[in-house]
Amino acid sequence: MTTLIGNTFGALVARHEDHTAALRRELGTMYAEALVDLAGPTAHALTVNYNRLPSHSRPDPVRDPRLCVIDAFGESVLRLLDGWIPPLTAPRLRDYWGEFDLTRRVSHERVLDHLRRMGALFPVIRIGDDRHECLPLSDAAVEQVGGERVPAKGSANAFATDPSDAQYEILRTAHNDLARLIADTITELIPDAAYMTVGIWGDHMYNYEDTYPMYVLDARGTVLHELFNDLDVSRLSARTRAGWGRHLPDFPTFRMAITSFARRGALFDELPDDIRELDHITENERYCVVLRSGVRVGLPDPDEIEHRLSYESPIRPYRPSPA
Repeated sequence: MTTLIGNTFGALVARHEDHTAALRRELGTMYAEALVDLAGPTAHALTVNYNRLPSHSRPDPVRDPRLCVIDAFGESVLRLLDGWIPPLTAPRLRDYWGEFDLTRRVSHERVLDHLRRMGALFPVIRIGDDRHECLPLSDAAVEQVGGERVPAKGSANAFATDPSDAQYEILRTAHNDLARLIADTITELIPDAAYMTVGIWGDHMYNYEDTYPMYVLDARGTVLHELFNDLDVSRLSARTRAGWGRHLPDFPTFRMAITSFARRGALFDELPDDIRELDHITENERYCVVLRSGVRVGLPDPDEIEHRLSYESPIRPYRPSPA
């Protein structure tokens, strides 16, 4: 009698596991994309448990609620609570989820329960001294936990065990990824754009409250756009719009990003001396973000050893050239 190898118990189990794994990966990926659409481009991971902070013996649901989308710095960018969750914006995602209402917290709990039932594990991600059981959302988060968003039970699962160098690189990548999205958005709308100037009133080393995106300049320093005025985002490509999710790239959005850079200790490049000397550029507006490759930047005086730009990398979505 000939044995039908393809219909043995082992073969049936293997096919079932392959099918389940494919569904698990698809659901994990589509859910992650939906959360980024809801929370914005800084979304890094979805925490799925209470984080026991070092200073607390019990979970703190106010500072760290369950089902909270956090950024690469561990700060909440969206709480998955009824009344807090906005609707999806991307048509492709709305079509995928159909009538399944992701504005309700219970819907998110059901998705996570389905992932668990399909054998998914939620890896632990380290941010500073904290550990979060999570669903990784950003590419950096997926890489940090071993390269698999929803690993299955029994799979090898690597963690970032050294929170110093590894976490610093993740934070720098998170800064530059968001800056790259800002740069690409501006140059798509204003092709000659070379710099986004940043106005800083106060000490660049410590003060971030008065930090603003100011002007878009061309390579000669001519003002092409004042960022206090709205950008015509109707001309943005679908790909760039998808990168922002529901957060329209307007002045408040840029302002929030610039403030978040400064609050977390990031620095900005300086305009070249010849542009800084133009009448419309004040001393408080000498900082900038380059918007495309090869744009000149000013470098700090090597004798100014206290100048942080001499030993720390500024926000650079593209590689500049010295003045």
